Amino acid sequence: MPKIPVYQQNVEMAAGSLGPRATSAFEAPGRALAGLGKQVGDTAFKFGMIERDREDKRVKREEYATAFTTANNMILADTSTNFQDAQDNFEENVRKKIMQDIDNKGYSKRRTQEVKGFVDRLLLEKQFEAKQKAVARGKIKSAAASDSAVDVGLQELKGLSHNSILFQPKVDALKALVDENALVGLPTRYNPGNLQASISGIEQNSKRTGIQNNIASATDDKQIEAALNSPEFKELSAPEQNTLRSLAKVKSGEIESSLIASYVNTVPIENVGETDFDTVEDVQQKIQDGRKGKFDDANLTEQWKTLDREVKNKIEAGWQARLNIAQAQVDHKRRAKDAIEANANEELFTDLKSKVKDDVPDPEIIKKINEADFQGEGGERYRDQLLNLAARRARGEIISDSAPIIYRDIDQGIKTQKITSITQKFTLPSEVGQEGFANSVSFTEGKSILDRQGLTISDENADQFEQDIRTYKKAATSTEDSKRAKALSRFDDFLQGNKQLVLGNKAYANFDPTGETRFYDFSQQMRIRFTEGLDNGISVDALLNPRDPNYILKDDDYYAPTIEQQLQNIKEGFEQADSTTLEDVKPPPRQPGQSADEYLNSEEYKLYVTSGKKAIFDKMMLEAQN
Repeated sequence: MPKIPVYQQNVEMAAGSLGPRATSAFEAPGRALAGLGKQVGDTAFKFGMIERDREDKRVKREEYATAFTTANNMILADTSTNFQDAQDNFEENVRKKIMQDIDNKGYSKRRTQEVKGFVDRLLLEKQFEAKQKAVARGKIKSAAASDSAVDVGLQELKGLSHNSILFQPKVDALKALVDENALVGLPTRYNPGNLQASISGIEQNSKRTGIQNNIASATDDKQIEAALNSPEFKELSAPEQNTLRSLAKVKSGEIESSLIASYVNTVPIENVGETDFDTVEDVQQKIQDGRKGKFDDANLTEQWKTLDREVKNKIEAGWQARLNIAQAQVDHKRRAKDAIEANANEELFTDLKSKVKDDVPDPEIIKKINEADFQGEGGERYRDQLLNLAARRARGEIISDSAPIIYRDIDQGIKTQKITSITQKFTLPSEVGQEGFANSVSFTEGKSILDRQGLTISDENADQFEQDIRTYKKAATSTEDSKRAKALSRFDDFLQGNKQLVLGNKAYANFDPTGETRFYDFSQQMRIRFTEGLDNGISVDALLNPRDPNYILKDDDYYAPTIEQQLQNIKEGFEQADSTTLEDVKPPPRQPGQSADEYLNSEEYKLYVTSGKKAIFDKMMLEAQN
């Protein structure tokens, strides 16, 4: 830094006296020169002072800015929460540091003092600011701590009943704390107003919760009524009361359900059907005892006397439900047993039937059938009818084709689930009046499919019927059988859709004695094609679609008769009937109480008409009259 005093001395030397030896001639110029030097010196001094002052200002501003930044950073970083700590932190971390930095800058003593004095005014302001912020932080932290204490206190209140001896002291302590905070001006979330609101809400909730707990723990309707009639309940709002009434209603229902269950469970059904001692009859006896108020539990016996009729009715309904379940269990177990028995019988039957039908007769077949381990009544039916079949085979009673009408009616009976077993005895409309078959006069039991095998049903058709019966029986539980049942249904639709084509012109079809035989042949051939197609993986849609190359009815099939052929068939039928008597072709008998319309629309009469007998009968009657 320039030293102004030295510069001043040099100027003064230049402006000094010329000395005693100077002549008077030189005195005037000397004095003029001296005056000029003084003037120059004064000017230089002024410039020097201006320069020093400018430098002083620059330095002070720079140090001021530095001190300002340092002080602000310290204030931001300061975490003190009281006046004294803020002051101590400022002195140690700001003032002392800034002053030491100024001392170490190498300024002159004068400039150092000036800079310190200038910066110190700033530091006083910043120190005050730091103290203010520390106090504010202290209040905020104190307020937060106080709010936390109030939160904890309110939470503790929530865990207490409003009737607890600890409830009011805690309320008083919380109010005192909030009042104190307000007095010292802490910025807390709580004030006397919202604190009281919180306490009131807790107290109200405690009353509500208490009533709710009383309802939940009630063991009878009297305890529920006591909770709803309490003074606390009356202090609640209408919505709160309605909610509690709803809860009470639910609880009352639960109590009643529990009561009903305790009586219903006196009738055990878990083991019904498992042993000879756990029967449906035992369940029924338990229920009868219960209706009389007899129970193994003495408490239940006494309580039964106090129950109203409505509750008793519900208990009895529960008993009836258990009885139904018990019966269902027994039925299920019986069906399961029957199913096992039926499968065993079926397997044994299939094996023995194949031996009966064998081209090489088994000389031991009768003995094997008699010794076969058939089970139950169903098994014995299999045995009896197998013996009859074997006897017919032994006599050579074998047919290659079924009677068309017999085949048709059995086929439809299976599809409609009227015929569900090959051993089931039944009578077809076309068989009424024939020896050995049931009718409205004899009331005999009829014949089964197995009985008819070899008589009116061929072996092939009997096997087909047996397979179809199994299909329909298992369709509900087997995906494969369900699919096959649907396929058979569509095939039947196909047959019915083409029946008129096979029978021929409607005007002559009823008189053509060969119509049913043709339709039987048609049905058999189409069945073979349909079954083979399915076995080869061709879809039902393809087999029954006239536009598909796999359609089972071919263009060159010759099933549809011409009118000329129908007329010839009718003529031959009449000629054949010449040896027939009126007794042979008379109409079926009209049943007692049967109206004329009912008779004419009956299956028996329709079969009579379509058989060709009516035409012959009418012709013979006309000839007799003439």
